This record gives sequence, structure tokens and C-alpha cells, in this order.
Amino acid sequence: MDEAVLREYPWNRQDERAMVLVRFCSRDELFEMGQRYAGSWFNERQHIGFNEKVEAANKIAEQIEDDQLEEVLNTTVIESPSPVPWFAGHHYEVTGDDGHIIIKNEPAGQRHDTISSEIKQLAEGDMYVPPLLRGILLSGSDRGDYLRTDFSDAIAEGGGYYEGDGTFYPSNKAGLPGQITGISTRSGGNTGRTYRVVKEVAPIIWQALEKVEDEAGTENGPVETPGQEVPSEFARRIPKFEAVFADVEFTESDIEEFESILADSDAVKYWKDYIAPHVKFRDTAKEAILCMLAAPEDKHGNKGRANAIFYGLPGTGKTVFKNFLTEQFGAYSIDGARVSKVDLTYNKNTGEDGLLVRAHKGLAVIEEADEMDDDALGAALTALGESGTVEIRDMQLPAEVRGVMLGNYQSKEDIIRQHGEAVFNRFEFVIKFDRMSEEELDETLDWHYQFFRKPKPNDDAGRLKKYLKWVRSFEPAVPDDERQAIMEYKRAHLDDIENVREGNAIMNVAYTIARLNHRDVTLEDYESAYELMNV
Repeated sequence: MDEAVLREYPWNRQDERAMVLVRFCSRDELFEMGQRYAGSWFNERQHIGFNEKVEAANKIAEQIEDDQLEEVLNTTVIESPSPVPWFAGHHYEVTGDDGHIIIKNEPAGQRHDTISSEIKQLAEGDMYVPPLLRGILLSGSDRGDYLRTDFSDAIAEGGGYYEGDGTFYPSNKAGLPGQITGISTRSGGNTGRTYRVVKEVAPIIWQALEKVEDEAGTENGPVETPGQEVPSEFARRIPKFEAVFADVEFTESDIEEFESILADSDAVKYWKDYIAPHVKFRDTAKEAILCMLAAPEDKHGNKGRANAIFYGLPGTGKTVFKNFLTEQFGAYSIDGARVSKVDLTYNKNTGEDGLLVRAHKGLAVIEEADEMDDDALGAALTALGESGTVEIRDMQLPAEVRGVMLGNYQSKEDIIRQHGEAVFNRFEFVIKFDRMSEEELDETLDWHYQFFRKPKPNDDAGRLKKYLKWVRSFEPAVPDDERQAIMEYKRAHLDDIENVREGNAIMNVAYTIARLNHRDVTLEDYESAYELMNV
């Protein structure tokens, strides 16, 4: 959301009427109202689609007067009010009373005072809370009657307003915004926490923060990088990947348990079931994600990070993996359809770093990759590739990222036609998501019904994180005899290896598979990597 929009209350009476309708009415209720009050636009439809709710509310708001709003709302039986049954605007205050909607044609002054007081209590004297709240507002995506964002996006945006020493990573403050009227929060662990902000409350929060900061004598604007010099450490970016494991601790008892598992099981086959545990029949994708999380950092000019492309038709489960990575591993979610190269790299006009630069040494998931323009895609591939730097004017900005690209491509040929064959050089895993067969759908539904409203098996990200932290500290060796056997196997399959980059990638995945099994690299690991990467 644009700062200028937040600084001054942006909505007129018609806008607020539309927001009230969105807040209190379901799609069916809006459709019924529209046929009664707004005419032709609704008469041409049999129902309102998912993405038409806001447009429908605006159509109704255009046709009714200020003093009609209460009558309109109460003419239609409101059976599905929002979980927040009130509206605190600058033109209207709306409350619910036993199913009856009460409208006051005046500013919701008392509600505003309450919110301002709550913000003052939380933010005064706390250098973490104001930038976190600003980040929640600035990174929020518009969902009709509310803004939605997650913790990683909020701290990425809010970091530019943090004036303290060190990295802006307020994990111990992540739940505080939920104490403010109009902000609700759902926890998936601090890195997986999400926030919903009632839309008309956003300007109130922004104005209250400015008042708190003015009284404290601090600056309201973003912290700038002086002289366009690149800091050696990106202290105000999102946390590096290893920071995800900073608070994870394992005990000697845990290690004994892990070693017992390895004595009886292959680690990749065992731990894959902890990846996106709500999904069935995506074993290859789960193994790829597990390898991506366990893969080492770059070293000696070699790329250690592993990346993946998941492609296929919409509705085949790709986004579930994104949600798992953002909620459990702090992955930075990037909407490929809405970003330009400047959004991803560096805006020389504002001096703000782009999304990939903020995600340096972190984890990113790029959705709708098939809708990225060529310049934005090029920047993403650079960050996911070997160099890990993006060049902007006379600066080299580090943007070394591991991650997943999700796209609605129908085939590898479709990817090549759109982006060129070189795109595959950045990804160790290229996996197609086909639609489920009838038998798979039947089995999946049986499984979901069995665990309906219950925890799914292996839904324990904390246990997985402990294991990953343990193995990520382990550096496998490559014994000479195994290296020789690997080179002979490679030579026999040379026709299937297109270039040096791909050959090195196979060895890197073999190293990661050995690391997951907490032992030195073997020919069997190389064979497993070869098969996993050539599905």
C-alpha cells in the first residue's frame, strides 16, 4: 500500500459505503441487494464470482444515498457477518446488534481513540514495534475488506524503518500486533505468522505511529543507505537462511533418536513426509524441497544452494508447498505477475533495495513465474544462479537466494518457448504437477476424511527443523574410491548431462543426500541424485 495513501485518510463516503457492504455481506447477499438497488450490472449475472465482490459493492454504493445505508443493509437478512462485526470509518461508524445493523453518519472517533491508545501503549519506547507495524501495512495485499501479509514480508518492509543496531528480526514481538483493535493474527510459529488488518484501520495505525514517533523525536521516513554504498552486511534485510534455525535446539536424546532412524531408514525417504504434510502423491517434490533445505551454502566458487521449478496446471497443489515454506521456514513470497526488475533489484530513484536483494542468503518462493516479464525473470535467475549478485549502475548488490519458482506452464517445452532453455540451468529440480488420477483423488479424500479436523501425520515442523539443523552442520567427505566410482557412472551417462553446470548440480545433490543421511558421499547417493533430477 502506498505511503501517501496511508498518510491521509483516502476514502470518501461512497468508498466507505462499499467497504461497509463488503465487510458485512456475503457474495449472495450482495447479489440480492444488487438486483434490488443497482439494476443492470447484476441482472446480467446469475451470481457474483469470487473476484467480483468488491466490484459488486462499489456498484451498489454508487446507487444508494448516505442515509440509505442502514435501510439497505437491514432490508437484506445478513446471515454471514464478518468475524469483526463493526466498521470504524471517518464518515460512518457501523455496529451490529443481534443481527440488526446500526449506522451512525459520523466519524468513529471513540474507536479511533481506542486504536491510537493501544498503539501508543505497545509502540512507545519500543524500537521494534513501529517498524513491524509499518511493515505489516506496507506489505499488505488488498483482500477487499482487509489487508493480509505475513511475518517475513512485514519485517522485510519494516526493516527500512528500523534505526536500532543489528538485524531487524523482531521474532519476540511477532504476536504483539494482535493486541491492536482491527489486527488479527494467526501463528504458524513466528516465521509463519500471518496478519489481517481491517482496511479502514490502516490509516489510523499509520497516523498513530507518526504521533508516537513525533513525540519521541524520531524520524518517520525509511532509513537510507548513505551515498549509495552497499553495506557489507545487510542488517536491515530479512533474516539469512541460517537465522531460521537460530532458535532451534536439539539435545543428545534427539541425536540418539536421529541416529536410530538412520540405522533403519534412508533419510530422504523418511523425512520427505514432513514436507508439506497436508499433501499426498507429491513425493518427488517433497524430496526436492528436503534437499533444497539441507543443501549447503556456496563455497570455493561452487554453487551449493539448490533450487526447484514446480510447474503444471492451476489447482494441482503447487501453492501448498509455497505456504509450507513461508509458514515454517520464513520463505519470502514474491508474486511474479506483479513485479518488475526494479521491484526485485534496486530502485535508484528511492534508494530502496528490491525483493531479491532483501532475500540475500535467504529463501524465496516466486509464484506465477510464467507471468514474469523477461527483465524480472533475468534478475530472478541471476539471484538463483552462481553469481548471486545483481548489478545496478556502479554497484554489485548481493542477492544470493535459494528457492522455488511456481508456474502454470503445461510442459517443459512451454517453459522453453517462453523463457529459453537456459532457464533450466538455475534449477536442480524441474518437476511437473499433473492432475490426480481418479484413484489418487479417492485415496487422498479418504486420507483427509480420516484426519478431518485432526492433526495430519508428520505435521511436526519443529522435529524436522531439529533434524535439518543437526545435518546442516555436517560436511560429508568424498572418499577416493567412491569418487572414482562416481566418475565412472557419470561417464556412462554422459549423454544425459548437457553441460558442466548440470554435472556439478548432480554432485551437489548427491552431497546433500549424503548430508541428510549424516555420512560420507557414496555412489548410491550420486545415483539417487541422478534419478531425482531426471524424473
